[in-house]
Amino acid sequence: MKEYIKSCFCKCKSCECKSCNFGEFEKLFKDDVLYLKLEENGLRWIIAECPKCGTIRMFSCNLSIIMPLKLQEYISQNSIIGKIKKISEVEKELLDILNSKECENYCINNNISLIKYVNNSISILFKSRDIYNKFNT
Repeated sequence: MKEYIKSCFCKCKSCECKSCNFGEFEKLFKDDVLYLKLEENGLRWIIAECPKCGTIRMFSCNLSIIMPLKLQEYISQNSIIGKIKKISEVEKELLDILNSKECENYCINNNISLIKYVNNSISILFKSRDIYNKFNT
């Protein structure tokens, strides 16, 4: 996962750390790794902050194009978030969208999750199966 994020930062035009090699990148991430992963049926987006310059960017890992307009607009408008938002703001905005009425059917019909990685601990922030179970009880 770190290698994938590192390769995306090296290609990112808004990130000032294009020349950072993997050893430096890994050292910077050693104590305070923080990124979000939005998954759809095993496909995913990674939302991460460059530890050197603070640029936040979403990296596509083949997320489906069959998503609600609200989520699609957010991702296309914020694919390069830059330094204007904190990753916690992105987390809140994504949770609001995923919990919205517009995304209800999308979440029920797909296996959607939003996971937060901090250091070596994982927090599941959103899981669509929980919504499905809520509607069926």
